Amino acid sequence: MFVLKLIAGPLIGALIGYLTNYIAVKMLFRPHRPVFLFGHRLPFTPGMIPKRKNELAAAVGSAIGDVLLTKKDLAQAIPSESIKGAITEDLWRRFEESKESSVSVGQTITSYIPEER
Repeated sequence: MFVLKLIAGPLIGALIGYLTNYIAVKMLFRPHRPVFLFGHRLPFTPGMIPKRKNELAAAVGSAIGDVLLTKKDLAQAIPSESIKGAITEDLWRRFEESKESSVSVGQTITSYIPEER
């Protein structure tokens, strides 16, 4: 009986923690679309990630452009000076355009990949 009292607290705490984390993660990603009840949108619908996907994409794109893939990195990776200039100018122009538009990062990236025949 004494052992049961010792493990009951941590077990109950673990169960409560698991359930709250499960609910929190579900609220972040679901539902994908707003839910309406009697003509009113329910709060916290859609989930935070689907609701702010454009802002998230812009933030990730900005971080990649500012930190991970700089002009210096591109210049070191591409040997020819004429190719280097043309590619870096085009990449930065497209990056700036994509930050201001509603086009996703994935769509911008796929514009560089040729279609398979």
